Amino acid sequence: MSHADSFGYDNLSDATVYRVCIQDDNNTIEVSCLGMDCLDSTCNGVYDSVDKLPDWIQDRLSVLLLCAPNQYDSVEGIGRRIEAKVFWVQP
Repeated sequence: MSHADSFGYDNLSDATVYRVCIQDDNNTIEVSCLGMDCLDSTCNGVYDSVDKLPDWIQDRLSVLLLCAPNQYDSVEGIGRRIEAKVFWVQP
């Protein structure tokens, strides 16, 4: 796991990240794009299961599920696990 901050806080206008949240009450997955390049994003919304997520999000989420929740450590090119069921996924 990389301790380097790859989310580009120094230049937030160029940063794009997807917030992926697994809902406890009904096991749906909520995906929200955050950043300047989100206007045309087709990934935003609520998904019935992980299998319905776009493949690239599924791949990154499978890696992040192996990580302990930590607001400071990220996996370079993949994203960060913020809480037990909240992830920031890089496109």
